[in-house]
Amino acid sequence: MLIDVRVRRIIALTILATSAMIALGFVQISPASASLNATKVRAIEIPGIAALNTGSSSPSVFSVSCASAGNCGADGQYAVGTNQYEAFVVNEVGGTWGRAVEIPGIAALNTGRDAVAFSVSCASAGNCSAGGEYSVGTNQNEAFVVNEVGGTWGRAIEIPGIAALNTGKDANVDSVSCASAGNCSAGGEYAIRKSGQEAFVVNEVGGKWGRAIEVPGTATLNGGRDAVALSVSCASAANCSAVGRYRVGKSKDNAFVVNEVGGKWGRAIEVPGTAALNRGEFASVDSVSCASAGNCSAGGEYSVGTNQNEAFVVNEVGGTWGRAIEIPGIAALNTGKDANVDSVSCASAGNCSAGGEYAIRKSGQEAFVVNEVGGKWGRAIEVPGTAALNRGEFASVDSVSCASAGNCSAGGNESNKTGFLARAFVVNEVGGKWGRAIEIPGIATLAAGGSTVMSSVSCVSSVRCIFVGDYGVNLFATQ
Repeated sequence: MLIDVRVRRIIALTILATSAMIALGFVQISPASASLNATKVRAIEIPGIAALNTGSSSPSVFSVSCASAGNCGADGQYAVGTNQYEAFVVNEVGGTWGRAVEIPGIAALNTGRDAVAFSVSCASAGNCSAGGEYSVGTNQNEAFVVNEVGGTWGRAIEIPGIAALNTGKDANVDSVSCASAGNCSAGGEYAIRKSGQEAFVVNEVGGKWGRAIEVPGTATLNGGRDAVALSVSCASAANCSAVGRYRVGKSKDNAFVVNEVGGKWGRAIEVPGTAALNRGEFASVDSVSCASAGNCSAGGEYSVGTNQNEAFVVNEVGGTWGRAIEIPGIAALNTGKDANVDSVSCASAGNCSAGGEYAIRKSGQEAFVVNEVGGKWGRAIEVPGTAALNRGEFASVDSVSCASAGNCSAGGNESNKTGFLARAFVVNEVGGKWGRAIEIPGIATLAAGGSTVMSSVSCVSSVRCIFVGDYGVNLFATQ
């Protein structure tokens, strides 16, 4: 199973938890204080998930997307037996979460019993798309997509054309983005043999998914046969960007960006400026967000030496990608030389926020956020309040969502001082200023001493966001 590096981080934290279960959370933000309004938070068990998860493992949620206030979708995976998994979706409609359901049609596809939905995107209330992978045999996986139309989820389908590409039998959707109902794009990777993989993109136009294609230009770039499209963002129908990484030689990974303009994908290029930055063996773009056609921001990491990484951002303005830059201020924070951008969100062209983590020494990690205002990236800061929360010295921002310029929310995870108990936190930016991170209100009681892991956030306004993740006792939604 090929999994995004950000997902691997979330899974690693989940493994540390005891009896980790899915968590979905809605939080009301208080603009006056840039903090969570705990009086408006009520945790509930996600309807239907307990009945679905009959297996010996815990379920997981990976993605949430909100089209409007009270109208969201989320997806993930649940267990049906020992090491057997199916994929689920769950909707919030009019502010109330419905029952989690097995994705229609996935059981028939998933003959190897290992399915997961990694990404969901909702263009309007009741109109969403999701994607992931399912198993057709031992270590043999295919990629799928599924659409929700008018509030009803259709049947999952194998992505058209992926089987012909996926001769090595290991394909996956890592990211889905919908610009409008029925007009989406997705990206991921497929195997060309047991030891090689290529990146693909696929478009949905007018409600119909087309054929997957290898990302144009990556075959030339990807001499080492290890490419993946990690993130896709569509600013409008048929105008999207995708990012990821490819391999040159036996071990060096470089970062790429590729644009779709007017429904046609152009050629992937190495992110300008990363060749000069990436003095080591690894560079990757992990997240991209497009505020309007041709105006996007992306972030990731590059290597400055063996196991030494710095975080970078890069902007596209008017359809042209500029030069990647080390995030201002990150070098001073990143004394342990292991920094990365996990998530980027742009509210408007040139007004974005990003988050991730940096190392304070070989065994410690802190969470950071950084803002772009008027096209200029400011200095990265440690997430306010996480130093006090992060008793185990392992903290990261895993997801950021901006409803409007200067009004964003981020979620992440920190550990206790033993390093074996994860705690989820949230932090809000109001009027361009980040408040103090807090543990999700009420989650400690629900977790009953177990771990909590935040994985994704989606904000539809400056006062309304949904957070999803795992917690240690049962499934919940706060609303």
